[in-house]
Amino acid sequence: YKYWHSFENAIQTNKTYKSFFADYFENESNDVCIYPNPSNGKFNIKGENIAYVEVYNISGSKMMAKTVNNGNAVIELANEASGIYFVTITDADGNTSTHKIVKR
Repeated sequence: YKYWHSFENAIQTNKTYKSFFADYFENESNDVCIYPNPSNGKFNIKGENIAYVEVYNISGSKMMAKTVNNGNAVIELANEASGIYFVTITDADGNTSTHKIVKR
């Protein structure tokens, strides 16, 4: 109830509504592209300065981790169950962003 009530209140004023979603997507990076999403298991990641990629399942278990040399990576989840996964990307400066991907 607490979260729904907060969401309801956020929708009542445009300013609060924008603030609510700006805070929610604060860690989304515009410099990273993950495609196709959703996918049948193969995801391409492109971006500048990407150094490390980790993939977690919905339970928070780490599924894979890889060092990225040229800013581009491929994630293969073909043998994993369909569902939602989270990709944490770390750049060469140590900044991280987390992105949701969907495996069909």
